[in-house]
Amino acid sequence: RYLITAHKGTIEPWNYKIYRSLFGIFNKSQKYVFIQHGVILHDVRQFLCRSNTNFDLFISGAKPEYYELITNYGYDESEIVYTGLARHDELHDITEKNQILFFPTWRNYLKYDVKSRKLDDFTTGNYYRSIQSLLYNYELARILTRYNYKLYFYLHNEMVQYIDYFKSNNSRIIIVSEHSRDIQKYIKESK
Repeated sequence: RYLITAHKGTIEPWNYKIYRSLFGIFNKSQKYVFIQHGVILHDVRQFLCRSNTNFDLFISGAKPEYYELITNYGYDESEIVYTGLARHDELHDITEKNQILFFPTWRNYLKYDVKSRKLDDFTTGNYYRSIQSLLYNYELARILTRYNYKLYFYLHNEMVQYIDYFKSNNSRIIIVSEHSRDIQKYIKESK
């Protein structure tokens, strides 16, 4: 049996040790396969180095990442498989539309409860200002109209608490609300 997850803690908010202590009697031979959310960008050894995980198999999304995990994270070649991003394996039966998906990554320093942050701190920050400037960009609006495209802005789940702060005055730019968040649908339909 296998436990395949994109979370280090297997079932959030619990961690793997608690999971094993509660459910281990049912899953003694279970293998823990980590498929992750995306390709590692920054140094996250404190979370994902071999000595801090119980992964039986780590699925790597990119060749450079695969070598990085062996060289600097302490994994043996037998514990890592380079397959690409396995959590997107269901992206078949594609029906493309004239649409673009804009799906920016999240920022660790912003992921905490929006209520504990001042709105000014967020709206004056580079993350917000960069995205907002794109959503109001005249040249982007002109190109979307010229080629009859729509742009779907899909905020990462770690950042979705900030969705109400993003605006656009262009009907061709759609800010995806929490109520219609099927990421695979948007990926499959976008060019």
